[in-house]
Amino acid sequence: MSYFRSINQAVTDSLPNDSTVNLDPGQFFTGTAASTLGVNAIQIGLKADKNCTVYVEQSNDSSNWDISDPYNYYSSISNFGVTVQAISSYFRTRVKNISDTSTSYFRLSSVLCPIVEAVPRSLDEFGNLKVGVKSLSDEYNWSVENTPLGEMRTVIPTRLVGASFDGNTLDPNFWDSTASTGASVSQSGVQVTISSGTNKGSFAKLYSHRRARYVSAECQRFRTVIQLSDTTTTTNVKRWGIGWGATMPTITDGAYFKMDGTTLKIETLKGGVPSTISSGSFNGVLGATYIPDTTAVPYEIYWTSFKAWFTINDTLLHTINSTAWANTMNYYVYLDSSNSGTSPTAFNCSIASISRLGALSTQPTSYFSGATSGVVLKYGTGNLHSLTVTGIPGATSTSQVGLYDNTAASGTVIFTTGSLNTGNTANNFTSNFPFTIDFKGIPFFNGLDMTCTNCSALVVYE
Repeated sequence: MSYFRSINQAVTDSLPNDSTVNLDPGQFFTGTAASTLGVNAIQIGLKADKNCTVYVEQSNDSSNWDISDPYNYYSSISNFGVTVQAISSYFRTRVKNISDTSTSYFRLSSVLCPIVEAVPRSLDEFGNLKVGVKSLSDEYNWSVENTPLGEMRTVIPTRLVGASFDGNTLDPNFWDSTASTGASVSQSGVQVTISSGTNKGSFAKLYSHRRARYVSAECQRFRTVIQLSDTTTTTNVKRWGIGWGATMPTITDGAYFKMDGTTLKIETLKGGVPSTISSGSFNGVLGATYIPDTTAVPYEIYWTSFKAWFTINDTLLHTINSTAWANTMNYYVYLDSSNSGTSPTAFNCSIASISRLGALSTQPTSYFSGATSGVVLKYGTGNLHSLTVTGIPGATSTSQVGLYDNTAASGTVIFTTGSLNTGNTANNFTSNFPFTIDFKGIPFFNGLDMTCTNCSALVVYE
């Protein structure tokens, strides 16, 4: 004897939990209780132009919503659909507009399915399965603690420039500052306060004493913690990030956060020409709009030669994808505040540094030379490892080697041997006695130039 049973997959639209009504900032749509008896799964779809939180809630009595599973909807991704296992007698859908502006379109659908392979309801806020190990995805939507180039961060970030603040004196070995009359850069304890003062046209600037060298195929990171004194002064501009200029502290290239009056912006600067993105047009998971407050918040900028990522509190605010977005990748830490009016305003910085997400050293190169009045070994930033001097003649000749942080035999002296021959035979080196100086990878910033008189020298550098 045979028995045949038919299965009716009667998928039904839960109209009390559908909506096309736009939501104002902070406003909820709350659906009506619908029975899930005879239903295996609840399917929710949403399309809107603002970030939202979607709640799929379940109840045994249609009154007490004891189970509530939240999911994040990102308007920049704009691709949302979840299937949730039905485990109670009733369900409803709630949606909150978590952005700062109203939706201009809002389409929510809720469907009940009798038969479906529903995933467990214990998903995380991104809709991923909760498993015994962390998902290989981090807060930037990069692989877990990876660089933007995809290299797992098993290396220790190497701080290149910047130093902690300690005491009441800004350390001139690590930091430079300048301020107009009435403005100030002052240190107290573990933080620096950058104040524009009350004079129209006044400014205050803080920047690192050295510039961070960029290495191709690796990523660099600027990190700071900033606390704004207010977010209501319309006649003030505050900037914090990375910058470079031939005559510091005037910058012509860089990337930074910019509090322009009451509006947060991010900006890149190339040859003195800014490219600006204002709040309302951000493309990260924080949403198109972001309004800072006066709490202390960590800000970061990651960059390569073709991209820059801006994050706030470890969450992506905006990504710039632009080939050669600046004329250099080697930067100073840079912060400033400037007035176009007379209202006083300030902000605090408790840390500021640039780190390479990779090793400090790269494969070095070398140069061997006899006598030369000046040879450029490198243009731009680098590191100096060692100098070996040999081929020194007798006491009647003067031998000397000089190394300059420049593209000419002048300017900042990195090292000079001084005169190696004094005329006193007992104190002279001989042609068969080379010696080596270990520079331990000290940085240079403008270039590397060498002079060599009456001897030979081998320079190892990167």
